[in-house]
Amino acid sequence: MALKLTLLSLAAVSLLRLAPIVSTERRDMPSRASAQTAAESGLNPRGRVRLAGRVLRDDRGPFLGLGATLFWSVWGYQNDRARLIQHLQLLNRHGFEFVRVLGTVAGSSWQDRAADPRMAGYDAAIAGVTDLAFEHGLRVGWTVFGDTVATPSPAARQALIDRFLAMSKGREDKILFIEVANEGWQNGFEARLGELQELGRSLNNRTDILVTLTTPPPPLQCGKTLRSLYGPGAADFLTLHFDRALDSADGRWGPVRQPLKWPDVFASCRAGLPEVAANGEPVGPQSSVASEGNPVHILTGAAVSFAAGLPIYVWHTGPGVRGGGKSDLALKRAANLGDLPRVQEMLDGFVALKRRLPPDLSAWTRVDVRAADSPLRLDPADGHKVVDVAAAQNGKVMILVLFGLRDTTTLIANLPVRIEVAHPVTGMVIDERTVQRGGRLTLPANPPALIITVQQTAD
Repeated sequence: MALKLTLLSLAAVSLLRLAPIVSTERRDMPSRASAQTAAESGLNPRGRVRLAGRVLRDDRGPFLGLGATLFWSVWGYQNDRARLIQHLQLLNRHGFEFVRVLGTVAGSSWQDRAADPRMAGYDAAIAGVTDLAFEHGLRVGWTVFGDTVATPSPAARQALIDRFLAMSKGREDKILFIEVANEGWQNGFEARLGELQELGRSLNNRTDILVTLTTPPPPLQCGKTLRSLYGPGAADFLTLHFDRALDSADGRWGPVRQPLKWPDVFASCRAGLPEVAANGEPVGPQSSVASEGNPVHILTGAAVSFAAGLPIYVWHTGPGVRGGGKSDLALKRAANLGDLPRVQEMLDGFVALKRRLPPDLSAWTRVDVRAADSPLRLDPADGHKVVDVAAAQNGKVMILVLFGLRDTTTLIANLPVRIEVAHPVTGMVIDERTVQRGGRLTLPANPPALIITVQQTAD
């Protein structure tokens, strides 16, 4: 199998990237002005993407895998290239690392947005999308099969995998990953899980590009879905599509909370499975099943994903599916990302989020802030006032993402700590102080989510 290279150990990554944060000087605390996005700094993607444990790396170092759905890119390259470029530029300006694109999709609802490998110019189109995205500072996360309408036989499907492999030669640095199928359990591979695994191995044995198979069907379970779907050697990481339901006991915070459940599921069935997972298609503005257009919920969901140990998060939107195709217009979806309500808040929020979060956060150790030995713990009397907390620690630094705040909530310091409380969308610092051992920090209920950076200080 082609070797997925790793240049540095996770320990070395963390030490190199966190040296400024661990300083006790106030000026070294991460803030909105302390870092730049790749677009702002001119530091666009360089080199091949690798996995170092749960961290994505390229020649720039570790990075958060922030992506956006742009399924219609093959059609757009062939039929509306200027608009495709506008979308790529928009995403690059706001710190995105990649776009997720369907390689082939030709079902009845895609007739005016089809990507059909039987049509002339197809190979030039998939190569062109890859090159065009990279020219505009983005990689592509290719999902080869959106469906199997245009590839009805096993031979046709293997041939398409081979065509993608041929296209990728010399473009390895331009591709974040190759996924075999989008929700294969309902999009053409329902009774072909063995074939799906073989297609994954066929890729994985012949490329250094990261490979994933498909998302398992809901509900997320160990033996019934993950083990039966992901065979040995078929993939480098797992793709997960979490439940988008907004009517659970957690209400609109339900989808935000979903990634926190993943580590426990994985712990029960980890043998033989990749140890890395992606939040590949979370609820978003004008998404199917349920739609979430509130920037607080969207940005908090991304922060929770990274803090829960998932290095990839995809902003999934209605305009990103068919880009104004007839079927989406019937659903009253916008044709362009720029047409979404409150879209600028979301886009600016992603810029602020990448400034706020460490680039290797997905590798940090999860912390239970309800535990008595947590450096900063939730007051036991206030547990009912918050839906949940995603917390991760590296050395003397912790990142906490509190969400679903229903009332003023108190945190108690078990050690002397310096704390910075930030708004999850704007990145604006709401509170900043040093708290001594046994001291208490009272948090407001508005905004209903907060990102807190905690640094231990000397007694």
